[in-house]
Amino acid sequence: MRIVDLFERPSLVINNEESALLEYVVANKQVTKSDLDPRQQYLIDQLVNKNLIIRKVVNGTSTYSVTKRF
Repeated sequence: MRIVDLFERPSLVINNEESALLEYVVANKQVTKSDLDPRQQYLIDQLVNKNLIIRKVVNGTSTYSVTKRF
């Protein structure tokens, strides 16, 4: 487990898989759903629910990027 400190927000606990995926999205700036395997798609949905990742649908393709609060 890891604790993510957010600017002017309470800390948030994420697991190691979510942390690795979050680092992947940060490094790539933007990731499409087709870039992810089914497990990563599940994990990225969890990060969207925790408001760490933003999901946008552009031309029918889901893209993910990091929120500004991170």
